[in-house]
Amino acid sequence: GMASWLVRAAAARLFEGVPVDDIRLLALNRARARDLRTALAAEMQQGALPVVTTFRGLAFNIVGRASVGDPDASPPRLLSGAEEDVRIRDLLRGAVADGQIPWPEDLTAALPTIGLANDVRAFLARVRELGIDTDQLAQAGRTLDRPEWTALAQFARHEADVMALEDLVDYT
Repeated sequence: GMASWLVRAAAARLFEGVPVDDIRLLALNRARARDLRTALAAEMQQGALPVVTTFRGLAFNIVGRASVGDPDASPPRLLSGAEEDVRIRDLLRGAVADGQIPWPEDLTAALPTIGLANDVRAFLARVRELGIDTDQLAQAGRTLDRPEWTALAQFARHEADVMALEDLVDYT
């Protein structure tokens, strides 16, 4: 399959003399990356192996390299999905409690749940993926009578402000 082809292609480049640092193999998840590393080590049998990582690992590496030139920059840290859910839950609850976001009454009971935070995270990631900005999301919420979309647009703005203050980057 594809993994075998990648391993053979990487091994062929190494045998041709391509420096190990010039080769990267990308996998969909950590388990696949581990499997690629194992297969590549078996194929090569000796010598240094190229980096085998996930797409997220590559993104983290790129962001980390960008911050190296700034002596005042702290190294980047990726949040796990669970950590991000807790962060979103706490930010959302605080913003609603402070009256910054007019949260729909029928969804108030869900505010303390991680499930809602997970749904909010997924929804906002999808909105960003589709290239919809917060003004467009709020307008769609008003037009389609979806008050939760309008509230989520306000929350996205609030979250962006907090992230800017904390010097955080959301790469989704």
